[in-house]
Order: sequence, then C-alpha cells, then structure tokens
Amino acid sequence: MNTAIKKTLSCLIVSLALSHSMAALAGDISRKAEEKITSDVTAMTEVMKLTPQQAESIKELKTTLFIKNKEASKAHEKGSSELKQARKANMKEYQNAFAEAVSKKQMKAFKKYRSEQKAKKKA
Repeated sequence: MNTAIKKTLSCLIVSLALSHSMAALAGDISRKAEEKITSDVTAMTEVMKLTPQQAESIKELKTTLFIKNKEASKAHEKGSSELKQARKANMKEYQNAFAEAVSKKQMKAFKKYRSEQKAKKKA
C-alpha cells in the first residue's frame, strides 16, 4: 500500500474515533467548537504522526480546555484579570498534559508546524 493511501486511512480512522468520543461530550460544546477541535487534532495527527490513542487523548484535553474556559467566561467578567488568570491556569494545565501525552520528537514537529502557521498568517 502506498504512503498516501496509508496516510489517508490513518487520518480517516483517527477522525472516526475522535468523532465517536466527542459524542459523549457533545452536550457541553457547540458543533462549531467540536468541528474546530476535530480539525485541529486531525492536523496535529498528520504533522506529529500521532497514534490513535494519542489523538484521542489530545482531543479530550482540547475539549476539556474549551469547557473550562467556557465556565471561566461565565464565572468572570469579560476582560477581567480573574478571567485572564483562570484561562492562563487552564492553558498551563492543558500544556502540561499535552507534553506528557506526546514524545519529544512529536513536540518538536508540532512547534515547527505552529511557527510555520504563524508565519503564514503574518504574510
């Protein structure tokens, strides 16, 4: 089987697994947010060569981050320092768990990809 077909099948399997896992949390997030998270994790899977288990874990982490930030937004006034602190703490927790879920090689690939994406936006 050629590499393109393997890559496509791998992405399809990961996407299906992620969609299935999100069904349980679907009541907590909007369809648009769910699609964004799935899209992000699919791109990360390609760039970082994530296993299906890693992709599932990251999907859950991103969903949890979204939910916690949504709760923080409800609990604190928009633009307040309390909201900023809560979101910063949520992101720190996400980043620590993310770093534990992937290898150093995968993290390096992700950082390179993210810096390339930021450069594209500036151009």
